[in-house]
Amino acid sequence: MPPSLSLGDKVAVVAPSGPVTKEGLKEGLDALSKRYSVSWDQTLFDSDGYLAGHDSRRIDEFNGCLRDPDIRAIFVARGGYGSMRLLPHLDAEALRADPKLIVGFSDATALLAWTLSLGIGAVHGPVVNQFPLLPDMDKQWLWNTLEGTLTDAILPITSCHGFTSSIYEGRLVGGNLTLLAQLTGTDYKMDFSNSIVILEDIAEYAYAIDRSLTTLNLSGAWDHAVGFCVGAMTDCQDSYGIQPQDVFDRCLPTIPHMHELPVGHGNTNRAFMLGSMAVMDQTQACIRLIAH
Repeated sequence: MPPSLSLGDKVAVVAPSGPVTKEGLKEGLDALSKRYSVSWDQTLFDSDGYLAGHDSRRIDEFNGCLRDPDIRAIFVARGGYGSMRLLPHLDAEALRADPKLIVGFSDATALLAWTLSLGIGAVHGPVVNQFPLLPDMDKQWLWNTLEGTLTDAILPITSCHGFTSSIYEGRLVGGNLTLLAQLTGTDYKMDFSNSIVILEDIAEYAYAIDRSLTTLNLSGAWDHAVGFCVGAMTDCQDSYGIQPQDVFDRCLPTIPHMHELPVGHGNTNRAFMLGSMAVMDQTQACIRLIAH
């Protein structure tokens, strides 16, 4: 696991995916600046259609942060699309030599998967432009996660399915379902073995959720997974009367899975450390995070 942050540490904000605006980042940058020394380059606001500037700009930005020994964490500005395009060009040796916290979700799932493939933990947590939507509790949860002070770390759920035991333990992995499915068959696919898999998504139809789950299942990705926790499926829609949440019961009928974890797009997004250990607890209807 990368070292925890301390107040005043230098952190960077990058835009590896969709374009961002100063207005959209202002509140998030202000919140970060109250705890850390925040670094970002003016090119952060570049735009190339649906991307935050040309690939070369985004690659140089991210690698520059990986190679800077003063930067102790890298925060992703927003989701969208584009992180996958960077993966072959990222400086793995720089991160191995100096592990630092990489924080994001949604499209940043690709970056988190890349980090995990190097044997380094990463933080599935809010992107900077999501900060205005989050309650103070979620922001404090993020600070505690980054600074190694998270205690009584319990993520509540609403329902359990497929359990044959009350307790399952494994390392936490996962992220955006669509991105995880798109990484299947690549060098950057996520390893789900002996793991509790957290899944979330946005603006997908039920049949598309089925397609992503089936793709991962057919690839053998789920063969040695411990269980699944379904976060927010924000703005996802039914298909022929099948609701998005119901797809998981249809596609994962014999694998333990939980629903409505407070993770994902929307008004709540609790951070957690990918690669750390956790327990799925059916009796208490929660996931208990084990301090790393």
